[in-house]
Amino acid sequence: MTAAEDPLAPGLRSEQSPGRPRKQQASGFPVVIAEWPRSRRELVRVAIDHYQGGYTIDLRSWSRDASGVYRPGRQGLTLAVSHIPKVAEALQKALSRA
Repeated sequence: MTAAEDPLAPGLRSEQSPGRPRKQQASGFPVVIAEWPRSRRELVRVAIDHYQGGYTIDLRSWSRDASGVYRPGRQGLTLAVSHIPKVAEALQKALSRA
């Protein structure tokens, strides 16, 4: 797939981690969609990434280490983007019941 055919490529570029820059797997990835504080030392990040020729959605907790650099935690979920509609539907149901 060329950049011209790539639906995620136009206008999207990677944002650097709050700490050190991350090695890029593919040009312009990961693309941070959203992030918000979970606590004083943690944040939650949603990103689209490119992995082994496909696209993934990553929802992960990032923790600040002793030097103040955010690092990706083990707590998280990475799925193929084809799962996004089902996840969104399930989250909407959870929100309506909360």
